[in-house]
Amino acid sequence: MEVTNCKDINGNDITDIKLNTDGSVLAILVIDGIETTSNLSYDCCTVNGYTFDPNDTKCYWSTTCPTDDDYKIIFSP
Repeated sequence: MEVTNCKDINGNDITDIKLNTDGSVLAILVIDGIETTSNLSYDCCTVNGYTFDPNDTKCYWSTTCPTDDDYKIIFSP
C-alpha cells in the first residue's frame, strides 16, 4: 500500500507499508539501493488508521488471535 509523508521509527522516509498476517504493519524503505523493512513511526501509524503499541513500538492493523485458548469447532455432517 503506497503512503506519502510517512517515516519509520528512525525518521527515514517510506513509500510503502506491508500488512503482515500476524496483524502488524511494517514500513518498506530503500536504503543504499537495498529494500528493507522497519517499524512505522507513531504518527505514520495513527494517521493511516492503525494502532501503535508503545510497549513493543510496533504498529498493528489488527489484533492477533490468542493461541493459548481453547477453540470449539463444529463440523456439519
